[in-house]
Amino acid sequence: FDSQETVYNAFFSELKTAVDILTDAEDKDAKIDQLKFAPYDVSTFGGDFKLWVQYANTLRLRLAMRVSKVNAGLAQTQAVAAVGHKYGVLESTPFAVATGGSHYLATISNIWKDILLNADMECYLNGFKDPRAAKYARISTAPTSIAGSIKGIRNGIIVLNKDYKGHSTLNFNSTDKITLMTTSESYFLRAEGALYGWDMKGTALTLYEQGDSKSFDQYGLGGVSAYLSDANSKPAAYVDAVDSQNDLPSPSDVTIQWDESLNQDKKLEKIITQKWIAL
Repeated sequence: FDSQETVYNAFFSELKTAVDILTDAEDKDAKIDQLKFAPYDVSTFGGDFKLWVQYANTLRLRLAMRVSKVNAGLAQTQAVAAVGHKYGVLESTPFAVATGGSHYLATISNIWKDILLNADMECYLNGFKDPRAAKYARISTAPTSIAGSIKGIRNGIIVLNKDYKGHSTLNFNSTDKITLMTTSESYFLRAEGALYGWDMKGTALTLYEQGDSKSFDQYGLGGVSAYLSDANSKPAAYVDAVDSQNDLPSPSDVTIQWDESLNQDKKLEKIITQKWIAL
């Protein structure tokens, strides 16, 4: 088998080739994408070569972060090249595609009935009083003690006779597009790069806050300024509504508001936490 190093180098090489070809085509004839590609593009990009270049660059940025702890030089080179490209990375249009059928997450959540919101996500959403909670999960209906709240379930526990039926299912509809990359991820990836001192066209603070702002925009929500200024809220403990043996303390003491006095690991935890929630 090929090594992971070989595979990742191939990823970077192929993405650069794609970026170069599409950029060259766009530069030569700005209308070529609309004339020749748009009728066949089932994504939110509508055939726009510039957006496809931004997607490829954002994918390069994502992959760069995945190797940042094993090859920092390669990661920095790829990340800076992606962000510094003339068309840059995704900033306004998320990458989503039509399914041609039912959204698979709607199927497993709404039809199977035993795929539910994860307990960790509940802890973060409820602990942070996150306005996105109702966008991510449907309100629980049973048992009575949790009805009307966002309630998840731990992975790997014993479930008998659908004991957790009535807990929060995932908030997807069959006709929804499948989102493969959000603009908020692009900003959080750049925030991580900026934290390492790379040229990401912004500071870790500004890119971090823009990441959450784009996530709130994605769901048509306001209140991001108040959310980002919350320096006290932390993830909540998990209380199992069926079996107390599954209770858990809070998974983290991370807070939302950026704090420049924190060490790099704590700042990174903030970035990764908010990126995870946004994704």
